[in-house]
Amino acid sequence: MRVNAYLQRKPDCLCTPVCQVEKVVELSTNDFDAFVYHPLGDQDFIAENKKLMRSKDGVDHCLLVLGSDRVDGVLVNSEGYDWARYATYLPSARIILNAAVEQAAELIVKDGTENTPHGMWRYRTDTLHQQMGLVAGSDNGIGPLLVEALRRRPEVKEVELHGKVFELRFHLDHCKNLSPKHQPEETAAQRQERLINEVFNYLGEHNDSSELYRIFHDDLGMTHEEIESLGFDLAHCYEKKHGIRGPRL
Repeated sequence: MRVNAYLQRKPDCLCTPVCQVEKVVELSTNDFDAFVYHPLGDQDFIAENKKLMRSKDGVDHCLLVLGSDRVDGVLVNSEGYDWARYATYLPSARIILNAAVEQAAELIVKDGTENTPHGMWRYRTDTLHQQMGLVAGSDNGIGPLLVEALRRRPEVKEVELHGKVFELRFHLDHCKNLSPKHQPEETAAQRQERLINEVFNYLGEHNDSSELYRIFHDDLGMTHEEIESLGFDLAHCYEKKHGIRGPRL
């Protein structure tokens, strides 16, 4: 097994400092490779975003630089310069980013489907930052990734990011606390299934086991397997009537 890593000589501590990704910048493969091999030159993408990068209260606010078909990335804190004054190579950066985005999507969907009374939900980006440290802006590369992740969720019908707010509309059948007037209408198939279940529940409540067995097996011609598939345990009736020890077709 081989890995690429920097080893410190006689390290006093191996704890890494906290880095806050303020924006994701994706370069072409060639530009990314050139930056990795020669990181000290002035870079347009750093100059354009240098106001985002700083060190404050023990946190390095950084750019995460990715290549279009690269898994790894680079964290950069230029501290006001046009070049990578502080930087580190981050293995599996794209995987880490995607995992954080999926976690955020799960958080938003769970919060919305458990609490919306009408299928609509608004979720602020600063709440997301407080809860899991993810900065999701409409123009920082992370917000659009999160919108796409939310659109892939089966619970989500529509989602948009407006400024600092995600606006979502859920499919009502995924919402757990809808007000009565917003309950989804029952389809014909759902109504038929519900009525059938109610019929069997009624029969089970108003007939003893032997009478149920007579109705299902003798009158309706159902096999023992079919009876059991409905959730009725009438094995003792099989034994009593046929002198057998277990269910039989």
